Amino acid sequence: MAFNSDRLNRPFRGGTAIGAAFELFFSRIGLFLAVAAISYLPYLLSEPGVELLIHAIEPSNTEAVAGVFVGLFEMVIGGLMTGFVTYIVVMQVNGSPSSIGRALSQVARKILWIVLASVLVSIPIVIGFVLLVLPGLMVMVVLWVTIPAVVSERLGPLAAMKRSHELTRGHRWSILGVVLVFLLLLIGVGVAFQYAFLPLGVMAGYPVVTSHIIGAFNNLAYIFGSIAAAYGYVHLKMEKEGTSVSELVKMFE
Repeated sequence: MAFNSDRLNRPFRGGTAIGAAFELFFSRIGLFLAVAAISYLPYLLSEPGVELLIHAIEPSNTEAVAGVFVGLFEMVIGGLMTGFVTYIVVMQVNGSPSSIGRALSQVARKILWIVLASVLVSIPIVIGFVLLVLPGLMVMVVLWVTIPAVVSERLGPLAAMKRSHELTRGHRWSILGVVLVFLLLLIGVGVAFQYAFLPLGVMAGYPVVTSHIIGAFNNLAYIFGSIAAAYGYVHLKMEKEGTSVSELVKMFE
């Protein structure tokens, strides 16, 4: 199923971005399921490493230290996933072929900037949520397309954050609606599977396996948010700057 590019000719709206995210996902569902599976592998592989590191440093508050390591790891993996998805979405919108190999190549070229941008974006968001929920949400909105800007325009982290600030200006209430929808989806999937599958896994004697199944579905929900951000970046670039999709494709060459 091809993507309906007529959406890009309409003014940017939150509902447009949400609809586009679902349309893009289901038009290449096999590819995005593969992306979700690949991006979850680092979580599986990192668990023994985190346990060994915590055991080596022997902190007084093991849970807090583990939480910090896991949080940082999730920030980085989330940023890499969004970078990965950005390339695929730009190709999809243009009607060009894309593959996991090509997406990996694009992310590998900018991996340092993506990692740094992921951390720099996450710091003010976390601070905003600690102080009060609304400031954290607004920071998420302002920095919504930072990673797509890093990947597409080859910007450094600070320049990409500034770029996101410029592109989201004038559309932040609409973007807030998109962010809230996908946060609720992420939370809803997590809670639903927590109550539906975890007790069954414990009863069957496979709690670890079940927790990974829940984590994989959470990862899939995160993919939807990444697709929405990538699409939002494309739409805002076209609307505010008159950039064509073919010009965006050329940025990856």
